[in-house]
Amino acid sequence: MTQRIWKKGDRVTWRCEDAPLKVSPIPARVVQEDEGAEIAIDILLRIGSQWVRERRRVPASSLMERRRVIPQLDEELIEMRFD
Repeated sequence: MTQRIWKKGDRVTWRCEDAPLKVSPIPARVVQEDEGAEIAIDILLRIGSQWVRERRRVPASSLMERRRVIPQLDEELIEMRFD
């Protein structure tokens, strides 16, 4: 596993592959630098013809691997992809 130090302002792009809802890639931003930092993720969900934006926070420690499914995002199977 490759360890990475997340700093304020780092950006993450993600996409959802097999979720029942269509999800568009949106940047996420690190909101704290110290241990216990969280990543704020804006999720844009398309439900029918409507777009709904939702913000969730996940622990930065969940993002240490290059690609990892984050279970805190319920059953949407969101996979993080790092630039």
